Amino acid sequence: MAKLFPKTFVAFFAGFAGISGFPPFGIFVSELLIILGAFQRGRTISISIFIIALVLIFAGASRLVMKMSFGKWDDEILVDENMARVLPSYALLLTSIILCVWMPDSLYQTILSAIATIGGSVNG
Repeated sequence: MAKLFPKTFVAFFAGFAGISGFPPFGIFVSELLIILGAFQRGRTISISIFIIALVLIFAGASRLVMKMSFGKWDDEILVDENMARVLPSYALLLTSIILCVWMPDSLYQTILSAIATIGGSVNG
C-alpha cells in the first residue's frame, strides 16, 4: 500500500497510530491517566498486566498493519488513488488531533454530564 497508494497509506497509518494509543491522540492520554492512577493507588500487579496487554495488542496489530502496508501486491489495481477518496480520512484525523489539543467547552460539558449520568466522576 505504501508504494501503490501513498496518500491512503499516510491516512491508514495515522489511523492505526491513533487507535493503538500513540500521542497526540486521545487514547494515549486515557491510557496514561489509567497508568498514573494505578501507580498512585499502588496497584502494581494490575498495572503490570495492563501494560503487558497493551504491548501484546500493539505487537499483534502492528504485525498485521505492516503486512498490509509493505506487503507485495501482484494483482492489478482496479481503482486509482485520488484526493476525493482520501480527503475524508484526513479530515477525521485532523479533527481527532484538534480535539486532543483543544476541546470546545460545550462538548466537554456534554462528556461530563454523560459521565455523571452513569454514576461516574472526574477527579482533577
